[in-house]
Amino acid sequence: MSATGDGRGWDLLRAAGLGWLLRRPGPQRAVQLALLALYGGLVWLGWGLDAIPGVPEPHPRMYTHASTLLLWVLWFMGLVFLVPALGRGWCGVCPLGFAADLLGRRGLGRPWPRWIASGVGAVVAFGLGVAAVGWFDVHLSPHRTAVLAGGTAVLAALSGLWWRRSAFCRGLCPIGGVLHLYARHAPVALRPRKPEACASCRDRSCTASGAEWRRWDLGNLVLQHKAHRSGCPVALDPPTMDQGACLLCLRCARACHRENLGLFWGRRPEPRDLGGARPALLFLVLGLLTVGLMRTWPDLALALTPGMPPPSWLPAAWLGLVLPLAATLGPAAVVRLRAALVGRAAAPPAP
Repeated sequence: MSATGDGRGWDLLRAAGLGWLLRRPGPQRAVQLALLALYGGLVWLGWGLDAIPGVPEPHPRMYTHASTLLLWVLWFMGLVFLVPALGRGWCGVCPLGFAADLLGRRGLGRPWPRWIASGVGAVVAFGLGVAAVGWFDVHLSPHRTAVLAGGTAVLAALSGLWWRRSAFCRGLCPIGGVLHLYARHAPVALRPRKPEACASCRDRSCTASGAEWRRWDLGNLVLQHKAHRSGCPVALDPPTMDQGACLLCLRCARACHRENLGLFWGRRPEPRDLGGARPALLFLVLGLLTVGLMRTWPDLALALTPGMPPPSWLPAAWLGLVLPLAATLGPAAVVRLRAALVGRAAAPPAP
């Protein structure tokens, strides 16, 4: 494995050992099936468990139960360390994405509505998740955690049965929506090794869905089978796609007949507009971080919320929404206001 001179980094698919594992779907499927079984087990273990008779604390199990410990501490906090190194690497083994993709191949296959492709669904789902944590203490209760996880699994299954491919991963998953924001600046990306080879490709067999024939020659016996080629689960084109939207499932790299797609680590991020509803998701994430930091420094929270009496939703809305919006959009608004007041260069007026 060697680094390229054009800023793409090291090609992990050509690394000894690791490349062999990544080029074969078997290990990835084994991990996905194991995580799917673990996910269902956590929902089953947490269902119905919350209070303990004789204990006045409303959520005595908190992070001591397997459901809350694994989902909210180990997995959720682990993503914070995973994303800067591997971007959307979690999406490549996500059990819900795996199940939604399988059901999407056998469902009704309806086209995606615009609100899924634009990311509006992920923004709404993330907002509901934040509300569930802030107002219903979902993260402290094994039962409520199980209800949230089970409801998310039902949403993934229904979206797979109704829409084509994996609509859940494209525009309904709140975690995928957040990872889309950060993965755009992660050091890992799936890229063509030779862009001119992709430019001359006409069939796009690496990402297009359809049918293909498989053949096995066993001496004088020839077996043929018509198999379904699922294509890219979120309908992307490797040469032009936004790297933040790529799930890193590696399906296109394995299906490319020219073996022209590589998984590069250490690449230079490419600036690209977020588009759609994802800027709103960025504001929600900034608001969640602001509220979390204010809980760590209560004196700073009091200084930023002068004279705000109960109810508690008012300072929460100020710290979680208005203040991040002002901090994010404020500089741009000042620059535009200054430009409007100064005016712009123009030709001399006619006599």
